[in-house]
Amino acid sequence: MPFYKKVIADVQKNFIKKNTLCGYFYSDFVLTALISKSLKLKSSFKN
Repeated sequence: MPFYKKVIADVQKNFIKKNTLCGYFYSDFVLTALISKSLKLKSSFKN
């Protein structure tokens, strides 16, 4: 399991306990940020 997926799973678990809706929005936001960051890193390595 990739590291970011483990982080997302932990975030979702913690947030769902408190606030389901907030958890989904937050984890989606984090996942999107991580994916865009890793894509930027990959493209910068190519150059």
